[in-house]
Amino acid sequence: MRDLYDQLIAKGEAAVAQLVTERQQENVSLEFKTKSNPATGEPSRDDRRNLGIALSAFANSMGGLIV
Repeated sequence: MRDLYDQLIAKGEAAVAQLVTERQQENVSLEFKTKSNPATGEPSRDDRRNLGIALSAFANSMGGLIV
């Protein structure tokens, strides 16, 4: 998972686009999330709730990466 994190940091949006192209599957240590309204920079109440759920799940396991 650390390799994927480093790749995302180094390549940014291109690395995310590659994950989409390759149809990377979520697993116990990888979670993909989409903002409810991508046009705004501020997270909505639902966005904060979804992030909290994902963070809680990772905190109760061995951790992971949210993209």
